[in-house]
This record gives sequence, C-alpha cells and structure tokens, in this order.
Amino acid sequence: MTHRPSRFPTRAPFAEINENNLPAELFPGYTTVEHQMENKNPRPPCFLLVLDTAMSAEELQDAKDSLGQLVALLPEECLVGLITFGATVTVHELCEHNAFPKSYVLRGTDDVTQEQIKKLLGLELSASEYASYDKQRGSAVAEASNALRRFILPVSECEFALQTALDELRPDPFPREQGTRPFRATGVAVAAAQGLIAECHSAQGARVMVFTSGPCTIGPGSIVGRDMSETMRTHQDFNKGDAKHYKAASKFYNQIGIRLATHAHTLDVFACSLDQVGLAEMKTAVDQTGGVMVLAEQFGADAFRSSLRRMFARDSSGALDMYFNATFSVFCTPQVMVCGGIGPISALAVKSKSISENEVGMGQTTSWRVCSLNSNTSVAVYYEIVNQHSNPIPSGTPFYLQFCVRYKRSNGEIRLRVMTVARRWAESSSSHDVVSGACFFCFFCFFCFFCFFCFFCPLTGCPACELCVFILCVFIRFRPRGGGDAGGAGVHVSHRTRGDVRLAALAGQVSLLYISVLTAIRMTSRLCFVYRTLIRVGTKFGEYAKDAPETFRMPGPFAIYPQFMFNLRRSQFLQTANNTPDETAFYRLMMGRETVLNSLVMIQPTLMSYTFNGPPTPVLLDVASIQPDCILLLDTFFMIVVHAGSTIGE
Repeated sequence: MTHRPSRFPTRAPFAEINENNLPAELFPGYTTVEHQMENKNPRPPCFLLVLDTAMSAEELQDAKDSLGQLVALLPEECLVGLITFGATVTVHELCEHNAFPKSYVLRGTDDVTQEQIKKLLGLELSASEYASYDKQRGSAVAEASNALRRFILPVSECEFALQTALDELRPDPFPREQGTRPFRATGVAVAAAQGLIAECHSAQGARVMVFTSGPCTIGPGSIVGRDMSETMRTHQDFNKGDAKHYKAASKFYNQIGIRLATHAHTLDVFACSLDQVGLAEMKTAVDQTGGVMVLAEQFGADAFRSSLRRMFARDSSGALDMYFNATFSVFCTPQVMVCGGIGPISALAVKSKSISENEVGMGQTTSWRVCSLNSNTSVAVYYEIVNQHSNPIPSGTPFYLQFCVRYKRSNGEIRLRVMTVARRWAESSSSHDVVSGACFFCFFCFFCFFCFFCFFCPLTGCPACELCVFILCVFIRFRPRGGGDAGGAGVHVSHRTRGDVRLAALAGQVSLLYISVLTAIRMTSRLCFVYRTLIRVGTKFGEYAKDAPETFRMPGPFAIYPQFMFNLRRSQFLQTANNTPDETAFYRLMMGRETVLNSLVMIQPTLMSYTFNGPPTPVLLDVASIQPDCILLLDTFFMIVVHAGSTIGE
C-alpha cells in the first residue's frame, strides 16, 4: 500500500479522538501507516568479525576468502572490526595511517568483562591518568576518543588494512599433542567481542559474527575437554545429566545474550566442521538476539557462500535487507490483556494495565526489543480475554489491537510502523459452529483464554482466519517494500482480506516458535505433550462410536490435523535419533528464521509427481505414489530427493 502521512492528533496520543476526528490507523484503508522519524545521529551498522584460527591452513584460507567476500558485500559506510582466536584472543587494529598496526592479545582461559576490555584496549582514561595530564588534558581526551576508531572503522577506510590482516593470518601456532583437541577459546572471543562492540557502538545496530570450525576447549564456554578420550556430549547425556560442561556453558552464553540484547546487538554463528562446535549451548544467545546459525562442512562450500550472499542481499534502494535495533510494542482495548510473546525478542521493562498475570514466553511487559530483523522475522503474541465468564462481552462489541514497530535501516533511517486492527467479538452456541465457520484452533482462542500449543492451519478456505490470527496470536512479518519512502522493512499483519492463500499457513508459526521455546524440556515430556494435545483435540471434535476405532472421523477443518501431528512427531525437531545436539539446535532455530511456507515443508515434506501426460501434481507421502512411469520430487527443505520410475528411461 502507499504510505501517507499520519493524521494523528498533534497533542498527546489519541487525546482528541472522536467520531469526527479519527487517526489514520483506524480507517480501513490506513490500517498500516509508516512514519519516517528524525535521526540526529545516523550511525551505520557495525559488523564485528570473529574468526577461528585453530584449523588447518587450507580451511583457514577458505575462511579468509569467505570473509573477504562478506566485506565486499557490505556498503562502504558500514563499520567493520576483526577479532581472531585460538589459544589466545587477538583484537586487531585497522587504522591505515598506522605504519605498524597493533594487535592486543588476551588469554583464552580468563573471562573478561566490559570494564576489563576498556582498560586493556585503552578505550578510557583512569582518574590518575587524567590528573597526570592536567596541563595536556585536551590532547589526552582526544587520544582516548580516537581510540574508538582504531578497532571499528568504515569499510571505505579500512578495507585495505582488513584485507592485509586477513592475508597475514596463520593457523594457531600453539603446539597440539597427539590425541588432544586444539586450543580454542571461543567463549572468551565472544565475550571480548561483546565488550568491544558495547563500548564502541552501544544502542546502535551491530552484529557479532563468529566463524568457527570446532568446539570450545578452554576457558568459559567450553563444551568438551582437550583430551580426545572425553567424548562429545549427546542427547542421551543431556537426558541422564552426564553432560558436565553443558550447564556452565549454557549459563555463560545466556549471560552473553542478555548483554548483547541490552545494547541491541546480535550474535551470529557460522559453523563449518564435521564435529560439533557447541551450537546447542550458543542457541539461547543467538535466538534471543535474532541472530542466525549456518551449519556447513567447509567454509569454501558453495552452500555456505550462497548463504552469506543471501544474508547480505540488498533492496531496490541499495540498502541492506536487514534492520537493526527495533522495539515492538502492543496496545489493546481493556477486554484483552497481553500474556507475552515468543520469537527473537527480549522483554523491556515497560509496565501497563494490559499485562496479564498468566505469562507465556517473554511476559510481564507490552514492549520487546528485536535486535535485528529481516524479511522472514516473525513474532507471536499471546492474549487473554478478561473476565470472560464472570462478565461476558456482548456479541458485536468492537475491540482494537495496535502494534508499533520502531526500527533502523542500514542507511541510518529510523522508521515507525503502526498497525491497528479492529474486530468485533463473536460468540457461538456450540463448538461445532466454531469448527464450521473458522479454523480448528479458534476454539482454543475463545474458550481457553490463551493457548499453550497452537496448531497449523493449512486450510485455504477458512472464512475466519482473521479472528484466528488476531485473537489467538498476531504475526508480524517484516517484508521489504522497495526503496525510498515506500521502502524499508515493511510490516505485514497476517490476515486474509485479499484472499491470499499463502497467509493461511501463517498460523503455523506459533507452533514453530513454541517448539523452539521448549528446548529445556526433555524429549519424553515434549512427546507426551504432543500426544496429549492430539488426544484432547480428537476427543473434543472427533466423531466415533464407542469401542469402534474404525468409525473415528474428524470434521473437515480437522481432517489434516492428525496427519500433520504424525509428521511433527517424526520430524527432526522432536525426534533426536541420529541427530547431534548441534544439529537439533540448528533445525529448531531454522524454524523461526525461515518463512512459514518453508517451515511447513520442514515438518511435512511435499511430494510432487511428474509425468509425460500432464502437469505436475502433488501426491501423498505413501509408497502407493511410486509408479513406474513417473518421476517423484521430494522436498524436505534441507534436501531434495528425486526418484525416477523404472520405465522413465525407456
């Protein structure tokens, strides 16, 4: 839609609202309005590269080539820095005017705080130093302020110095005894990166991008010892409580994630290794900061480099298709209270009368921070209906939901997207009426206050998907809208007023994100929960004769639900057999990082049949679909399988 100036009152928000003076957001044609805010300090985003050097020379060369490709994809005004780690952590200066650039080395066995980073890197002057420079105070202060430009500089100013530093990198020189793992201080490197970026680029858009090829073996964040006799932890070790490093490493990275989210910074992990690297422990920090995980075998693989190119794609205006330092706020009418939200968010200390006592996900607030966004970012919000039983709401009464998203583009622009949705309460005499007129999870929306488990909606003809989405959970999908005034990260509220069949599947993102939230629950408990949910739904809406299982039938809107739950139970998101903890963490994170349609394919693969007699058609995931005269294409999102019939080549 075309974005026009807001018609909000000039005084306090909504102070003069009446029937003849409504803000633009309450008009049907202006439910979404974007405002361009004034930015007095338009600082570009920062990308701090953290590279593992505890690898072979061939692997390190591929990693350096990938980082060179990444820097080439960045706009010239973007800031960049470099940290390398092995047995020690090295912070590199990137000043081109320095004939001999310095490097600051930190021990890989000691945790470092932000204050220690400031002191070690010379980012501040102590009280005694100020006193000693009494007569030269001005020059001393200038020297301290210029220190910030030694490590974080625009690409246009440090590209040559950065490339030179990468070319001079060599594999970690510390000796490695036979039967031991390399020294690798991943945790200290991430902590140092967090302290540096917090001091140099606080409250601005920034990403800490970690490129690693193995597990952390020394210092905080270690997931395994150096001795090869100590095996990597498995899912069985988690269930039995035998993963001795897991709790300490998870707590360490969780604290890192909290500090990063406080400064609106993001953690990304790019792991290229045949062994585990600790993604299960890092997942919490990556998830709450809105970061990404890339799991590959080699840094030089085409799949890895294409992932980098996709991540740094640009929109029509030339700005990066990623957005930074966003805040997401929810406002609603008194009949509705906010239980919480799930997704790549962190709660802000914003109190309101609309906060429910029943907390779901990140609760006890109506505002959240989203450190980074892209065109696939989704957030789900849970609501509770107030006094539904003691004081029923009359049918036809209107209610409003408003969402305000403030975000920053890579070119420094600040946008405010305001979305207002108006709906009317409805009631039904029976649950079957709800089923016949809406999606199958509408029932839980109205009768359970809020859902502890939300279901996928693969239907294309549901007339009440608006109610499903806006009352049960509201999805905010950040999509590019082109450049200029109509550009930026547009926010699309998921409803179906235009008959877009793809949006019917948006309801499934709640399940996807919710599974990601349940990582702390043991496998047995999660599966039991799925079983109980399936039994509860079947008992409530199924039609059957007692003691006659063959008579069981589900109504039309529920027909596909048992099949989907069957595939969910067998998917890699719940089934950990033949998967390492790192792979499971990667799969679950990918759910919330991809589009909803792709997430649906992850759960329930698509099978297409190709013949010479007609167009391709979807077929069932059954052996009966295998025919001698057809080609089958199985899409599981993570891989594609092609089966050719026995007579195709004849």
